[in-house]
Amino acid sequence: MFSVLALRPGTTGNSMIKRLRDLSIRRKLIAMLLFTNAVVLALVSAAFVVNEANRFRSEMQTELTALAEIIGNNSSAAVAFNDRQAAGETLAALRAKPYIRTALIVMQDDTVLVRYLAPGSPAHPLPFAVVAGDRVSIDPLRFRDALQRSRSPLAIGEDIYGVHRILLDGQQIGTVVLQSDPREFTDRLVRFFILVTGVMLSALLLVYFLATRLQRLISVPITHLAQVIEAVSAEKNYSMRAEKQGNDELGTLIEGFNEMLVQIQRRDQQLEAQRQELEGEVQRRTAQLSAANRELSQTIAELVVSKDAAEAASLAKSQFLANMSHEIRTPMNGVLGMTRVLLESGLAGEQRRFAEAVWNSGESLLSIINDILDFSKIEAGRMELEPAPFDLHDILGGVLEMFAAVAQRKGVDISLHLDPGLPRYVVGDAVRLRQVLVNLLGNAVKFTSRGEVRLTALPLAEQGEGWIKFEVTDTGIGIRPEAQAHIFESFSQADYSTTRTFGGTGLGLAISRQLALLMEGELGLASEFGVGSTFWFSVRLEVLKEVPECLVQQSAPQEGGAKPCFDALVLVAEDNPVNQDVVRHMLGQLCCRVDIVANGELAVAASAEGKYHLVFMDCQMPHMDGFAATRAIRAREEGEGGRRLPVVALTANALTGDRELCLAAGMDDYLSKPFDCRQLAEVLLRWIPERATNYPDSGTASQHDAGAAGQAAGQAAAQVGGTERQSSPQKGEQQGEQQGDAPERDASEGKIPVFDRDGLIQRLGDAEFVEMFVEKYLESTDKLMKLLRQAVEAEDYAEVRLHAHSIKGAAASIGAEVMRAVAFRMEESAQLEQERSGLPELFRELEQVLADFRAVAAPV
Repeated sequence: MFSVLALRPGTTGNSMIKRLRDLSIRRKLIAMLLFTNAVVLALVSAAFVVNEANRFRSEMQTELTALAEIIGNNSSAAVAFNDRQAAGETLAALRAKPYIRTALIVMQDDTVLVRYLAPGSPAHPLPFAVVAGDRVSIDPLRFRDALQRSRSPLAIGEDIYGVHRILLDGQQIGTVVLQSDPREFTDRLVRFFILVTGVMLSALLLVYFLATRLQRLISVPITHLAQVIEAVSAEKNYSMRAEKQGNDELGTLIEGFNEMLVQIQRRDQQLEAQRQELEGEVQRRTAQLSAANRELSQTIAELVVSKDAAEAASLAKSQFLANMSHEIRTPMNGVLGMTRVLLESGLAGEQRRFAEAVWNSGESLLSIINDILDFSKIEAGRMELEPAPFDLHDILGGVLEMFAAVAQRKGVDISLHLDPGLPRYVVGDAVRLRQVLVNLLGNAVKFTSRGEVRLTALPLAEQGEGWIKFEVTDTGIGIRPEAQAHIFESFSQADYSTTRTFGGTGLGLAISRQLALLMEGELGLASEFGVGSTFWFSVRLEVLKEVPECLVQQSAPQEGGAKPCFDALVLVAEDNPVNQDVVRHMLGQLCCRVDIVANGELAVAASAEGKYHLVFMDCQMPHMDGFAATRAIRAREEGEGGRRLPVVALTANALTGDRELCLAAGMDDYLSKPFDCRQLAEVLLRWIPERATNYPDSGTASQHDAGAAGQAAGQAAAQVGGTERQSSPQKGEQQGEQQGDAPERDASEGKIPVFDRDGLIQRLGDAEFVEMFVEKYLESTDKLMKLLRQAVEAEDYAEVRLHAHSIKGAAASIGAEVMRAVAFRMEESAQLEQERSGLPELFRELEQVLADFRAVAAPV
């Protein structure tokens, strides 16, 4: 049995564990019991041996010390008289103690008086003795070290010492040192160890005997269970059962095994019954499937016919929608054109309201027709992209500016956020991209009554170069979760109440999603009802590393210092008298003939005569703004099939992207106030280059300037000062601002002049007419200041904003930069409820600034 636990030399612990795992349960139990008891007995025996060794050594040291004390007392007189003979006789009595090997009587000066050596004992030098001729002494340090080592419990082979001082009349006169042979100690220790080993081996034999008997209580049931398992596995006889021999854990295990066999046997019986039932069911189902297959073949043939008919019907429907959309647009343009003519015929009162209702309804119907046309193109698979290079930043700014005025009238902040990594020049379908942006931003403004609307554009670097994501976030009414699932379906909106309240066909989002898919992207939303919505879409565009040649040619400045001359008749739609005079004078310097109208209605009527080569259109004017007027002009041109008249916007709030805003409204370009002759010449060269003639000499130019100035002086008095209604996004939130907002920023820094006379002279090209324009500006501004005072006192904040905006635009043209900055602050404060209380103070500041301007602008 012990050979099982024995390890061959070189066997590792892992091999021993592996061998133990392979033993039977009986041998494992016996081995574990023997090993456990062996460890316990070894520890106990070791404790006993160590304890006995310590006790034996202590007893021998005590005995030697007592013997040294006796010898010291008997030899005190001999030591006192230095009597070696007497001292030697005293030590000779130690012959009766054969285990004492050496004895010394040491004087007070560490010299040895007499030395005893046991008979028959070999000469053994003392480790602490020092021999110098016939004189022997001891080294105190080595003597103390030897005593310290001998007192250690583990100093089994060390000599044992007994030491006692020799006293006479209470004073030490010497020392007795006895050295014992350690053999007596080791002999006693060996005898004790043999005894303990015999007891331990006897105990292990007893443990082995008991283990072989007691292990059967565990090994027998386990062995029986293993035999039953092996039989069941081999014979597949699940009716066999293991015999339970107790109620302990082994009994529970056997009982659970028997229960498992019962369940397996029952399952086999059920499976057999189900197998027989399944065979019958398969036969029945096979017959049914054969019949169903015959019916399915017939149904498939019918579905193929139905599919072909449905595809033909869908194609016919798409073609019908496309044809009807085009057919409806022709008379619709006629309706709108005649309605506009009717409005311009001098209607008043109720008749004018009726005509305006017809006009507004026609505009809405035309927008719906356009949506249906796009929808029909998409369904018919005829919607194709037309990629071309374009300025992405301009498009984004233009789309934002398109809705800025509407948002400002509603008191909603509108902003644009461009990621620094967003590319500027890309290749794609700018028209379709703008269409999606206009739809999403228009919905956001329409459904938001307070808070803000934000347009964000950022690159999707993780998807690769050219991937761009656009987000339109608003704080509007939000969309219910149940409505979000079908919001992108055709002819669908969030709910019927929304359709009634806000209008619309429900095609805009469906078309936008299809356009996003055409541009290799997708469109989605995240919304919380009552909090707001975020619509986003992604597209893939080709990024251009350099500015495209076509865009470079559009923006290239004119070379040379002289002004070109144009044989052109230009129509200017501007409601502010000062701005009228300025643009009339500048165009006169460029040899242009100029007609001026004060609102959009007159501009539409004048342009219908067909004699103008280009129109400069102020964006916001009374009765009809520049955007509506341009749309009316384009609608008339489309209906009549005439040539396209270039329309250039004039605005005092220029942002990057205004050109795209004007394109969306039907305009062709824009100029931000203040502008100069060079900028006017660039626009004219860009749109009517065929009207440019040779550069005039200085005399011709001066005569023409004088004539233009006289015409301006003669007609300006008849013009009624109006107000601009152009709105822009809230300051501080736009990227890429241009000169339209620069004075407001500079005003906050205190670095702008009260009157930029040099800038005005540079823009006009001649100082001769400065005083005339200043006089006209003061006359117009005095009227506006009276209206502004009345609006401030009446707390009519809409009128305050409009009059302040008009003052700001005129100040920008004349070079009254501080006036422009203060008017801008009043315009902003009128829109912010928390700042309206400061309007009276701002008006007083504006009056003071106007007085300062009068003083500075006085003739020099």
